Amino acid sequence: MRYIASIEPVHPDGSVCTHTPRSRQETGCAGRTGYVATCAGGGCTWSKTDQRRAALVAESTSHLTSHLTAPATSH
Repeated sequence: MRYIASIEPVHPDGSVCTHTPRSRQETGCAGRTGYVATCAGGGCTWSKTDQRRAALVAESTSHLTSHLTAPATSH
């Protein structure tokens, strides 16, 4: 089974911010207020939010590692 973790910036309402920071004024973006990390694959529903991307890198790495040792749960 293949698992993929991703980290994406989010708006104040929790929606994913998909444009480049440069185009913020062009799109009317409210700004990025944090990040969301998610795991996809094998029915995994893990996700975590934080204001700091670096904190999510460590957590998502740890979560992906849990798939190697035992079936991960959505914690």
